[in-house]
Amino acid sequence: MNFSIKTMMQKPTLAFLRMSVFILSLCLVYDVLANEPSEVLVKSDFAYGVEFSPNNKQALQTLTLSEHFYQNTVSPSGGDFRVFDAGGQEMPFTTKTAHINVKDVKKNDLVFYPVYGENKTDLNALSFSLKKDNISLLINDQKSEQTSDTSLLGYIIDTHELENVVALSFDWAKPDVGFINNITIEQSDDLISWSSVLNKASLSRLNHLGNIIGNNRLILPSRDTARYLRMTWGADTKEFLLTSIVSESHFLFDALSNQQKSVVLTLDKFDSSADLPLNTSSDNSYLLSIGGKLPVTGLEFVGVTDNYFFRADLFALPSDYDTGKKNQFWKKRGDINQYHLHIGQQQVKSDATIFDPIKYPAWLFSFNEPRSFGASGPPSVKVSWLPEKLLFIAKGEAPYTLAYGNPGVKQVRHDLSSIVNQLNSKEWVNILSQAADLSAPVSLGGKAKLQAAKPGFPWKTVCLWLVLVLGVAVLARMTWVLFKQGKMTSENIE
Repeated sequence: MNFSIKTMMQKPTLAFLRMSVFILSLCLVYDVLANEPSEVLVKSDFAYGVEFSPNNKQALQTLTLSEHFYQNTVSPSGGDFRVFDAGGQEMPFTTKTAHINVKDVKKNDLVFYPVYGENKTDLNALSFSLKKDNISLLINDQKSEQTSDTSLLGYIIDTHELENVVALSFDWAKPDVGFINNITIEQSDDLISWSSVLNKASLSRLNHLGNIIGNNRLILPSRDTARYLRMTWGADTKEFLLTSIVSESHFLFDALSNQQKSVVLTLDKFDSSADLPLNTSSDNSYLLSIGGKLPVTGLEFVGVTDNYFFRADLFALPSDYDTGKKNQFWKKRGDINQYHLHIGQQQVKSDATIFDPIKYPAWLFSFNEPRSFGASGPPSVKVSWLPEKLLFIAKGEAPYTLAYGNPGVKQVRHDLSSIVNQLNSKEWVNILSQAADLSAPVSLGGKAKLQAAKPGFPWKTVCLWLVLVLGVAVLARMTWVLFKQGKMTSENIE
């Protein structure tokens, strides 16, 4: 037989090589299409811009983002903005939320000493001192202790090892419930000269319609805490039997408090029962539209007559509420319980509902009972928000431009963690306080840039699919040819 095995195997091998080269060519075409270089952006690609110049020559610069910025960054990712230098080159940047995380707040159980004396005693006429072991308080060189002739007048609180004290939280055994006490807090470094810190601050615990409400936390107006605090109350106030005092400290509190912003908005009746979350009713649901993805940190009812108590379930929507869109997903964000009540000659008022910054532009209040607010309408809501910091590397020439507003622009991420993570607390506070001076926003590409462009024919997608389909077809054809030729070879050998 002149037909050898070697001769029979030559054709399949050449076919295999040709097909392999063809498939590799297809792969290269696919790679070129899939990794098309990103478009070079210019300032006019964005709706608005803010021009600014740094206050110093530091490489790392910071900028406080404005309300106008949040109202006009319209990309779903929120990343439709860039930083350009004077020559139009993009600068590497990142954003950082400078807020007080609960985990970062340092809490300390404080040592405190009861002050006993006769009723209506002038405390300023007393001499306070601590025994060397710091266990007992001495008043006029006598141990402060309760006797049949003395009563509890207040407390001396030891704070000498603390810094950046933001607030004090109290817990007590007596009185249990049903009281509002006005507290005075003074401070001293030597237990002799005292200066006022808080006057008639309210601590309370009440039972209102089966709900335990009140206040056990006092925010201090100054971080420069002296070595000692003195807590007292009036002669007509019920005495406290304290069980604990806890301090809260955070180095960013003052820096962030000065940058906290707010806007007062109105609630609108929410009538679309089809879009309500489960277990809610349109009879008691109200919509709060913020108008932009502000980093919301607090909500508080305002503009309401005194003596109110509101309880509601709080929901949020990660995008603006669209009346023409059904089955929008509301996410439960918690409960809101706020009140302002008059009890005799006293008042008790709740704090705002606070949380870590949330960029949700639509909020839903589902009150626990149907509400009829009358002619005055529903209450207004004070929305507190904390602007983010834009950090960027000032590589080019000033002035720089923050350009924003284009839903078609993709988000970019520049890794500046190697620089930002090395900042200590003092450096971070300095950066917060040295934000660049901003000019008023100006139109760059115009308001039309805020509208999503109509998508054209997806040539790139179609080409990618054609390459994939053609590659699969070639592989199938090659497999079939090799199979048939292999079968013929086996028959000839037999």
